Amino acid sequence: MSEEIETINFEPGKKHYMSWPVIALIDFVTIISFENIFYPFQNQGLSVVVSWIFLLFAYVIPYALMSTQMGLTFNDQTGGLASWVRYSSNDTLGYWTSWMYWVQTVPYLVDVSNSVIVSFSWIILGNNTLDKHMSTFVSVNVFAVT
Repeated sequence: MSEEIETINFEPGKKHYMSWPVIALIDFVTIISFENIFYPFQNQGLSVVVSWIFLLFAYVIPYALMSTQMGLTFNDQTGGLASWVRYSSNDTLGYWTSWMYWVQTVPYLVDVSNSVIVSFSWIILGNNTLDKHMSTFVSVNVFAVT
């Protein structure tokens, strides 16, 4: 096992970079995700491509550049976004950033649990009616697990 670890280590002093396609895919998956491209495409058709191009230049690329800059500037901090704001401005804004990030997880958890139930419904029944067959207790357990 230790021999395998030694072969994986990088050469000291040599810089290693990620390729642009890898960075673009990581950026796309973390910011937009594959799931969010299907709903607009279903509703708007091919005209949504114009919106995607606009959002690429107006949101995705600036977001990636800002996140990269902040991550490189505060690479020794472990608090993520809250640490970035705290050290860039003040402790109060860092607190509010942390609090808002925490609060936004509540609707996210509801959305994820709903997606899990709908996905299982399509897998098990072939339609979106599993919620009519589930008791409230099972629904709460599914929400708690996700």
